[in-house]
Amino acid sequence: MMKEGAEKSERMQRGLVLGLALFCAALTAHSIFGTDGWLALRRQKGEYQSLRKQIRQLRDENSALENQIHNLQTNPKAIEHYARAHMHLARPREIILTLPKDSKELQPDAAAHASARANP
Repeated sequence: MMKEGAEKSERMQRGLVLGLALFCAALTAHSIFGTDGWLALRRQKGEYQSLRKQIRQLRDENSALENQIHNLQTNPKAIEHYARAHMHLARPREIILTLPKDSKELQPDAAAHASARANP
């Protein structure tokens, strides 16, 4: 009878150890792969860094725009430059020539070039 009690106690200990090991494994898996686990934390850190970078870029852009606004409000040369560059305004008796942006448009047609040579 003593043997049966010892075997039963040993089986209970094994079961308890196995149950505890499975519980620890499940807890570890949840802490790594769960919704608030280590992998989610790494992903969130990456998103956080990306958002910080985007905020920094937007702040820099905002600062540049504020400087441009200040210059346009206070500096007549800046106003003139903006008007000429973006609104194609000119002073009296000035002529503005706008060239095409495409390099293909800058080259004359071969046919037109040949006919100009034929008819001097």
